Amino acid sequence: ERKAVVLFRKSAEKRFAPSQINLGIMYSQGSGVEQDLIEAFLWLNIAGRAVAEEGGDLALDEEGRDLLGVVEEQMTAGQITEALRRSSVWMKTNQIL
Repeated sequence: ERKAVVLFRKSAEKRFAPSQINLGIMYSQGSGVEQDLIEAFLWLNIAGRAVAEEGGDLALDEEGRDLLGVVEEQMTAGQITEALRRSSVWMKTNQIL
């Protein structure tokens, strides 16, 4: 599972939405990494923006939004604020707006 996290992260950082979603799932479940809802939200949020911006697969976009909602329900308002802040920084740095 740790190898999968490394591979997903590499392709997620290259703006590959399916890997961003998979990385979000792994963080939300603590699969191969320590569970981190902020990091899960970050990657799922980025995936949704990337798919929408690039006119990608609508089913993939819907899956990401559904998963994002599940993660968000488990988070505090402070965690959501921090996840949105980190997402915004990542998207600006990687020119996804």
